[in-house]
Amino acid sequence: MLTKSGTGSEIAQPYCYVRVSGAPSQTTPNSAFSMLSLADTYYAKAANQLSDLRDATDDFGDELMEDAAIDTAQEILHALQRSNYAPPELSWHGGDAVVMLWAVGDMTYAITVTDGEWGYVARRGHRQLRIEDSLKVDRFAIEDMR
Repeated sequence: MLTKSGTGSEIAQPYCYVRVSGAPSQTTPNSAFSMLSLADTYYAKAANQLSDLRDATDDFGDELMEDAAIDTAQEILHALQRSNYAPPELSWHGGDAVVMLWAVGDMTYAITVTDGEWGYVARRGHRQLRIEDSLKVDRFAIEDMR
């Protein structure tokens, strides 16, 4: 969850990990087009959270997150959106890593993003299924890890 300098800001909620593709020829309330539109709204909120994080400071006036990590996270967020993946919940730790999270049932997916690098982990329950660390951002690719 992203908070800004200890003040009450909007808390990110996890979103369902769903890949949708294409827009239907007709628009109905439950159409894929509506889902893509909703996903775009949530992606905009995630992008705004990253912008807020860039401007956020701790109690001592120091930046909470390195700008380079935020730049890389924005690049990955755009790649996820272009690939029509559901928007992630955003979190951060250590001042140098943005974490993107998805949770569906007992599955958890996390992408950790630092300056120009990323890693991921997929877990079912408490069992780790896949892990990769310190990949260069130009190697970013998402595969279905269900």
